[in-house]
Amino acid sequence: MSLTLIGTNYKYADLKTREKFAFSKKDILSALGALMEKELIKGGVLLSTCQRMEIYAQAPSPAPLKDFLLDFKGLSSHAENFLYIRENEEAVFHLFFVSAGLDSQMIGENEILHQVKEAYLFAKGFEATTPLL
Repeated sequence: MSLTLIGTNYKYADLKTREKFAFSKKDILSALGALMEKELIKGGVLLSTCQRMEIYAQAPSPAPLKDFLLDFKGLSSHAENFLYIRENEEAVFHLFFVSAGLDSQMIGENEILHQVKEAYLFAKGFEATTPLL
């Protein structure tokens, strides 16, 4: 199993499209629970803000994760054009880039670091994290 990231942000999708990918706290619990129950991931963290939605997961492959996301959100396969996928080192690099505020519309914006931390702690409280995550 590798570290897989699937997501969208302001560079890939307009606000209306990003809203279709947005997750409430309740949706995050449902999605992570379903992903683990179906054994599509061993663990995961879901980050959902006004500028991005990203799922970081310990998963065998990104394809089932992408298919689950589109199905969970009720989106057509066309919506995959707004997604990006990163694996292993590229996913880690992306997370550090995001956390540092370098992938924000306002470069250096520091609220995202708090949002990343909050997303991780939320998933950890749900016992959805793994040592890799």
